[in-house]
Amino acid sequence: MKKFYTATIVIIALLISQQVFSQQKDTKDSSKGEQQIELPEAYSFISSHIIAENPDMLIVMASVLLNENLDFVRDSEGNMLRKIGPNWINGIGNWTVDQGYLVRMLSEDSFTIIGNAIDPVSPIQLETGYQFISYFPETSLDALISFETIIGENLDFVRDSEGNMLRKIGPNWVNGIGDCNPGEGYLVKMNSDAELIYPAINQAPEPPSSPNPEDGAINQSTEADISWICSDPEGDPLTYDIYFGTEAIPPLIASGQTETTYDPGTLDYNTEYFWKIIAHDDHSNTSEGNVWSFTTEEEVQWQCGDPFTDPRDGQNYNTVLITNQCWMAENINIGQIINGNNSQGDNGVIEKYCYDNDPANCETYGGLYQWQEMMQYETTQGVQGICPENWHIATDNEWKTLEGTVDSQYPVGNSVWNNTGWRGYDAGKKLKSLTNWYQNSGTDLYDFTILPAGYRCEDGSFDHITTHAHFWLSSSYNNSLKWYRQLKYDENGLLRYYIGRNNGFSVRCLHD
Repeated sequence: MKKFYTATIVIIALLISQQVFSQQKDTKDSSKGEQQIELPEAYSFISSHIIAENPDMLIVMASVLLNENLDFVRDSEGNMLRKIGPNWINGIGNWTVDQGYLVRMLSEDSFTIIGNAIDPVSPIQLETGYQFISYFPETSLDALISFETIIGENLDFVRDSEGNMLRKIGPNWVNGIGDCNPGEGYLVKMNSDAELIYPAINQAPEPPSSPNPEDGAINQSTEADISWICSDPEGDPLTYDIYFGTEAIPPLIASGQTETTYDPGTLDYNTEYFWKIIAHDDHSNTSEGNVWSFTTEEEVQWQCGDPFTDPRDGQNYNTVLITNQCWMAENINIGQIINGNNSQGDNGVIEKYCYDNDPANCETYGGLYQWQEMMQYETTQGVQGICPENWHIATDNEWKTLEGTVDSQYPVGNSVWNNTGWRGYDAGKKLKSLTNWYQNSGTDLYDFTILPAGYRCEDGSFDHITTHAHFWLSSSYNNSLKWYRQLKYDENGLLRYYIGRNNGFSVRCLHD
């Protein structure tokens, strides 16, 4: 039996509905769903996939009633919500989620239903004859697929708000509707009773979230990886398109990736980078994340005395400033290990010996190199050779400057040198390390830390580890003989002499 309200009751109901609607807008539970229903001017079929928290039609459509834009709402049985005189009369009662409604609007409007979403595969019982029905899926879907469970002898036609129809013409079902859409209702004429079940629709992945680095982060490492979190409602496998660059709309740089971490390579200092992720499931659904950004750290200028990293292989070296000379405080250790029985060759690959062919000795003492390999087959003294960029192989005179600086007896200068004699008084002792030497004969007063690396002999054997250190210079005595320095465990000075270029000696690099 239809309910008729007095003017007083209707006014009270509208006031209550206005208050409830306001509370719904301000305090709605974030775990609840909501759906906005658009109401165009004139006639339309509407429906919802949300089970309203308070289903009373006066409450559900309170905002529209207050706006005076509604003419009437009618259900399948002809019951109506309409205004009679000054009062809104609710002949329908409650909003029913599986029911569609015919609405006539005086002007366009909209309202929002708040509540729990119905399971989209919930069955709708259809009776012979005409009825308005609801559309449950939360995404659009082809009408032939939407109504496939009732297409057959049971169905006469389905019609949308604009008069488009899904119906059988001759032997074929013709879809004049196209896609069914959330919020729309449909008029169905059934030849007999049937059950409508909308097909399960695979949902898109959740939008990628939780960016790392965080959106807007500053002072990030130039070696930073990017990562994110993404999931799929059905647990479908996901792949990702990665957009990354310095433009506010970043370009695509990778696609089809399954991991949620990506290495963009070494980044520029003090630069803002933008990135976003698009997720794909295996049902052709996609979801797009926001565009995030972060800014890299400012470049810290390297100073002598700081550790230096060789960019070619990541090897780290201590450095030391002695007067105006910046030295590596370790023997260089770069290249591919070869056996001591073989000569190093001009093959485009830096090669090294490790004492006794043991890689562990290279880690401790550095590599051993023939003179030509050290020079990378150039002959100009002071050449870069096997040193990193902005470093070079020290010359005879540069070693003399070092020795004259640290020696307590002799000043810098060539006059105190002879070609076969000892240089100075205690320069060697002050440059030797405190450890590894037989009888621990060094004081390492200047942090130069010369270790007794021994050497590789011309015949391919190795000798004098823990007792001797030998260093090539980039200066030549003549075409076949090259200057070198030698330190011994039982001597405080250094030997300046020349020798054939096929021995394997240690190498110290000097900053340009």
